[in-house]
Amino acid sequence: MGPEDLTTFRLKRWQFLVPTFETDEFEYKFDSDRLLPFQAKVPTGELPSGTFSDVSQVKMLASKQNKLKVRGETINVALKTLRKLEDPRYDIRKEFYREAKAHRQLNGKREHIIQAFAAYQQIASHPDNNTYHLVLEWADGGSLHDFWSKNPECQLNHLDGVKSRKRVMELLEQLLGLADALEGMHATSSHTPGNSRRGSAQTSPGLSPVRTLHKSGDSLDVAVQFDDDSHLPTFTVDMEETSPDSEQVPKLSVLPPDAAGLDAADPPNLSRRSTNFNSENWRHGDIKPENILRFTGGNSNVYLGVLKLADLGRAQQHILATEMRDTKEKELWRTRWYEPPDLEGPNYMMAKEKISRLFDIWSMGCVIFEAVLWVLYGNDSIDFFLKANNLTGGQQGATPYWKKGARGEYEVSSAVTS
Repeated sequence: MGPEDLTTFRLKRWQFLVPTFETDEFEYKFDSDRLLPFQAKVPTGELPSGTFSDVSQVKMLASKQNKLKVRGETINVALKTLRKLEDPRYDIRKEFYREAKAHRQLNGKREHIIQAFAAYQQIASHPDNNTYHLVLEWADGGSLHDFWSKNPECQLNHLDGVKSRKRVMELLEQLLGLADALEGMHATSSHTPGNSRRGSAQTSPGLSPVRTLHKSGDSLDVAVQFDDDSHLPTFTVDMEETSPDSEQVPKLSVLPPDAAGLDAADPPNLSRRSTNFNSENWRHGDIKPENILRFTGGNSNVYLGVLKLADLGRAQQHILATEMRDTKEKELWRTRWYEPPDLEGPNYMMAKEKISRLFDIWSMGCVIFEAVLWVLYGNDSIDFFLKANNLTGGQQGATPYWKKGARGEYEVSSAVTS
């Protein structure tokens, strides 16, 4: 072997040393000096540091992953690095394994859940210096919160009904997708991937979801069986042309329930959904506009794009339904703004210090409420709503969405009602 051969070896050996993220393996351990399949950070892809992690956009070698088929040599991905906290209650290793497990089990389950390529540790000479990372698909459209801030005006224009109706339809489709994603987390064992959303942008990059239809009654905890649907409203989506040369736009019509059906219908038969004791359902635990990301597929002309639930750092897994668990939960780090009154002292103790998946339902409802404010009145209306609650910093017994009354009762805030 001559000098030229040694030079060639030194230049090309990295191709054999750099690991590949395989489809059948998700968690990895690497030495701290191991070459990894990342080419460079994208200068404009640095996100503000969070409490628990730093996220940056990096170019990953496409040939060093088997999850996506791409044409280019690199893929833009999000590299999430967990931060070490001084708080002794925070166990970074435990947090890493929990978040990695959530991504591993939820990958590909729903179209509107963020997808991950891998989770890896970099092992240092001393365990305290180990670092923990996740490789996720990059949200090229930022967060839903960012989108509201960049588009603060009212989204409806009475002079342009076609555009307004298309925007409303797209918002409804994406909110439905997020609800489907949440159902996917709450019923992991059902393995019922989400339906495709007509008109949605392609995810970029993402793991191709398997798409099937939901069975009737496949919902959280309670299934409602209807023998006669004459007492239910009927929703119909038609495509309407405003002129011979214009494109078709969706038109939503609602047919009220038949009055006779309402009188004659028997009460719906409520039956408990069968519980799989190995279901291992997940609760997100931190749903808010900042944790809902936009994927535009690189198309700057899309409106909302595809919205996805992200940041599974606070996700908790439960093998049993809430009422069957004997374990206690205490969430030390949470976004109080969007949480229900369940964690208030008396309620929390009454629930035997357990937190159910209904926690997420409330948080998602708050996000939908703000989305409706934004689309109808613009982003400033959300600030007006928040200020209308007259809350002080750190005030106990209240959020913008609920408050505790003088007699200990809980009610929806007057600002929400008005």
